[in-house]
Amino acid sequence: MDSAALKELAGLLTPDQPAVLQQALPTLPQLLASISEPDLYECPTLTVNLAKLLPTQFGGLVLPSIAQLSIHDTQVPRLVDLGLVAMLRDGILANPAVREVMSAILCNLTRISDDACEKFFQFKQYPDAAKASRLYLLKYLAMAEDKAQPGPNIRHLLVNLSRLEAVRLILASEACMPRIMAMLEMKKTEEFAAQLVKNIAFSGKEGGVRAALMRTVPSMMLFLVTPGEFDEDDRKSMPFDVRIAIDSTRTGNHPVSAEALQTTAVEALAGLCHTREGRDVLRGCGIYPLLRELDKATSDEALKAAIETLVNWFMPKEEGDPDAVPVPEPKPGRRAPAVEEIDEDDL
Repeated sequence: MDSAALKELAGLLTPDQPAVLQQALPTLPQLLASISEPDLYECPTLTVNLAKLLPTQFGGLVLPSIAQLSIHDTQVPRLVDLGLVAMLRDGILANPAVREVMSAILCNLTRISDDACEKFFQFKQYPDAAKASRLYLLKYLAMAEDKAQPGPNIRHLLVNLSRLEAVRLILASEACMPRIMAMLEMKKTEEFAAQLVKNIAFSGKEGGVRAALMRTVPSMMLFLVTPGEFDEDDRKSMPFDVRIAIDSTRTGNHPVSAEALQTTAVEALAGLCHTREGRDVLRGCGIYPLLRELDKATSDEALKAAIETLVNWFMPKEEGDPDAVPVPEPKPGRRAPAVEEIDEDDL
């Protein structure tokens, strides 16, 4: 479809054209997938009209098309400016049938837009924004923890939101941290929880945050276990669960974690090293032998670089200089993929 035809079609996508919408919207996502990003950008009417349809009776039909647009970085500012963040945020809680596609869109908006992350916590209906923020984060964490959730987009969304300092402080609270620790122990959610811990670790040097994160150290160390060579001196200071995991790994009863998860765990532990207390805790847990054997076992460059950064914190020359070793910035989650057409029976 050329740009002129696209603009003509975009002009017809209005609530007063129900027959056109019923015919065009089901096939529009596939059409949009075939159009180049520059051509889509040159047709702002398309984005505007699709966004205007979201709060109407055609909202369910239009969601896959908006999801397709949200894949393109150039569309994100437009979608954010059109007020989609608040609509999607509340819609995810209100309508489980379209939760996955809504969370995919919101995931893509917050992945590259700090403005979208900020707007997620702007509430016109609640005078106490701080209280509302905690409430919404708890509800979203509950969805992320739910094993029945069909996909990972809610989890990626929370990782995106955790780039905000205020969000990280809430996640480190007694209300949220037990949920995160529980998710570290579940296969389906362990990578997501490790990413959250990593981002929370960048929350300045607040004592409460550090104390909360120290409780995650044994779980994070489990991700670093390999069937390496550990003598008795290496093992004696390790947490009991880690020692058991080392033995189980050798017999095949404890799988070695994926390198991407290991990298996230190492980076999270590095985030705890900005204080002497954090370094002392890790040193006392016997972290160095685990890192030594992990480095021997991997050829992954990202993992090796993360290990080197963490080990550098324990070099004597670093002891008096808590800012000597740089730690990567908090990272967003992955982009959500395109969403297939929604079954109208679910709407």
